[in-house]
Amino acid sequence: MNNTLRTIVSTLALLLALAPVAAHDYGADTLEIEHPWARPTITQSVPGSAYMTIRNTGDEDDTLLAVTVPGEVADSAELHTTVMENGIARMRLASGGLRIPAGNALEFKPLGNHIMLIGLKKRLETGMKIQAALLFEHAGRVEVEFWVEQPADGAGDDGHHEHHGHL
Repeated sequence: MNNTLRTIVSTLALLLALAPVAAHDYGADTLEIEHPWARPTITQSVPGSAYMTIRNTGDEDDTLLAVTVPGEVADSAELHTTVMENGIARMRLASGGLRIPAGNALEFKPLGNHIMLIGLKKRLETGMKIQAALLFEHAGRVEVEFWVEQPADGAGDDGHHEHHGHL
């Protein structure tokens, strides 16, 4: 085997080996859960926030009903949405869950839909991984891992350090 071919084969083997690590995606039924991540916190006294994108490739709507995390991470996890009222972003508990329309995606991002981690047991530090379970109306329970990392796009703060806009 010549050196060029050997280099190509070696590179492809390395890329294939790293793909599951780099992808960091999950799936269940007709749902694709892309890049679950959480923002680092300054202290454990502020709520944590977690994000992802959920794609529904099926023909039927599904609903994310709840998220759970182990008790050693936080007391609870809540689904929140953000709405603009008179130019002010206000967070609201999504008590009925969040719908993922068939053929569409539901994005969780700073200043938008997010998962709030209430009662952190320790601060969230870059590099940590948080086990969680997503409970869907149709797809059931899906285990995921949120990676604690800085926002890739430099997205701004979602207000959890001053969480007074909650309705």
